[in-house]
Amino acid sequence: MLRKLSIVMIIIGVMFCTVAGISIINDPKIEKLTFSQTEMSITINESSELEILVEPENAKLYSWKTEWSSSNENIVTVDNGNITPINVGTASVFAKYDNTRLECKVTVLPILVDSITVDYEYNIIHPEETMQVEATIYPTQATYPTKVWSSSNPNVAIVSDTGLVTGVAEGEATITVASTNNVSKSFNIKVQNTIEVEKIEIEINKPANQSLTVSSYNLIKTIIPKNADNQTLTWTSSNPSVASVGNNGFLDIYKHGSATVTATTANGKSDSLHLSIPKVEAQSVQIKKPNGGTPIGYSMEKGQTIKLEATLSRSISTYPYITSSGITTRELIWTSSDPTKVAIDEHGNITALEITKYNNYPDLGVTITVKVKDVPSVSDTYIIYVI
Repeated sequence: MLRKLSIVMIIIGVMFCTVAGISIINDPKIEKLTFSQTEMSITINESSELEILVEPENAKLYSWKTEWSSSNENIVTVDNGNITPINVGTASVFAKYDNTRLECKVTVLPILVDSITVDYEYNIIHPEETMQVEATIYPTQATYPTKVWSSSNPNVAIVSDTGLVTGVAEGEATITVASTNNVSKSFNIKVQNTIEVEKIEIEINKPANQSLTVSSYNLIKTIIPKNADNQTLTWTSSNPSVASVGNNGFLDIYKHGSATVTATTANGKSDSLHLSIPKVEAQSVQIKKPNGGTPIGYSMEKGQTIKLEATLSRSISTYPYITSSGITTRELIWTSSDPTKVAIDEHGNITALEITKYNNYPDLGVTITVKVKDVPSVSDTYIIYVI
């Protein structure tokens, strides 16, 4: 009975030690604790980890017994060795374990500007003219993004603390923008009473993949620099029968062919566009049925006049005269099978001259035919009866 009781007491003791966190096996004693580093530098946008080294290596360190702290939580905070920077500066991180207190000096560094770019519209401005210059620092998350502006010759041009350049008098100056860590970017600017056009570019206002047709277009002009004084243009066409352009840059295309339109500035700068206009072919033509007419014919009284109209479809091919907006009379050819009874002019105007029915014979009427100029295969017919 005593032996059984001893065994039970041993089991209970082991269980008690386990619950209490007491090892029945002796761990090696900690002889020395040190930080993995006693000084470190990190930038404001990065974190770091601080490790406690134990001697001997197989000695056991309990994290729950380690107390972490920062001498200045406005600079860095620490959580179980994980260091997070808050502001630029220096603070100490501590770890206390039993009677040992470890310290690491942490320096938080700013993110420095390493380059600057500038964006401005002109290299030349007039006296009293202003120009806004945009400066971008990199990296964009730099700790100190302040920009300092200066002019090498304030008698020629001045610049505000926001990058607004103002011309003062004729001459040249260098505008510089610098960061607080002395990274800078400069550009030269001229101030002139008169600014000449340096270059002109013209283009047609249409989708790039769209072919030119018989139509009208706006020509877009780009004058460089945009603040040039005399921006008057003279427009010319090498083939006005194909395309012409007015002084307002409005382009009219009349038929297929090629032409070169040119814009020239007052000081002789120019740019040209070569135009190639494809031919257009009529695919079909159809006479519109007048009110009261049947699909095949129309009855008129002698002496009556009406006007026939026709519509046509078209595609880019070989026919030169079809406009993009519709037909014109010069594109159609009207004929009558018997002009003595039914006359028709070039505009489709019909006049009933004689009755078309002969005694008891069937009234076959007069056949009106419309053809498309230069495309004989495209035609339509309609019968006119004179009663």
